[in-house]
Amino acid sequence: MMDVTVNLFNALGTFLGPLNLQISVYQDLQNGTNHRRLDTRVLTIGSDRAVLEKMQSDHKQDSLYKNIEIEIRCAEPAVLKSYEWFTTYAAKQLGVTIGKCWAPSKAHHNRLTLLKSIHIYKKHRVQYEIRTYFRYMTFERLTESTAGTFLEYVQRNVPEGVAMKVTKCKLPYRIIGAIKQGTRKIMSKN
Repeated sequence: MMDVTVNLFNALGTFLGPLNLQISVYQDLQNGTNHRRLDTRVLTIGSDRAVLEKMQSDHKQDSLYKNIEIEIRCAEPAVLKSYEWFTTYAAKQLGVTIGKCWAPSKAHHNRLTLLKSIHIYKKHRVQYEIRTYFRYMTFERLTESTAGTFLEYVQRNVPEGVAMKVTKCKLPYRIIGAIKQGTRKIMSKN
């Protein structure tokens, strides 16, 4: 037995309708090269079709971000370069505008000097060094939903040993209102 749940949300500012929904069941064989229709072999309880006359708007106003800056740091520069490639490729696939991607020329060095011996021989010391490499990526002009989807995907695929810091710069609401008025004027002219 399999339960199927369909949730629909209207993100438009207007009503949406009428909508026709229908459930069709297929069996996928051989990695998608062969399909079999299973309507004759499936027992549905209730109707397999639905008509929605009018769908209310669930529209929540999306915030706009001027830019999002991602700082990543790690002990291996090759890992950072690979992760930067992955992040920019994911941004291109999602249609996110890529700003500046850069790395400082020098690593941050943290040196610790310790005694070799526990009790005496103050002259005999060992020095340890931890190098931390940084990379910065900027993504510009994102909506809140796009930024959330993109950041969730990118953060879930962070390699081991990489730290990430995300800084979001939101547009003020007065600018968002001016942008909306400008687009309404352009729409009314056309």
